[in-house]
Amino acid sequence: MESAKRSSPAKQLLRQRWVNVLIIVIQVLLYGVQVTQLTGFSDPVYAEAYVHVNQYDIVLDVLVVNQTNDTLQNLTVELATLGQSLVHFC
Repeated sequence: MESAKRSSPAKQLLRQRWVNVLIIVIQVLLYGVQVTQLTGFSDPVYAEAYVHVNQYDIVLDVLVVNQTNDTLQNLTVELATLGQSLVHFC
């Protein structure tokens, strides 16, 4: 009886992904933040960037989510610019 009440891992993962999507939608609606999806929802590592534009500055807040059950090491995020754009890290 106890096992019948529990959700399968796949259902739990799907439910968590929907919660993440709802949080993003609420942030966009409330704060006017533009979100750019960098990877797919089904990828082992999900990444998205919140894009804030302020006159000549473009600020990216990058969210990286490990969707695996393992701890990932040496994970990097690479940014590239075109032209004479500069990248500053805070």
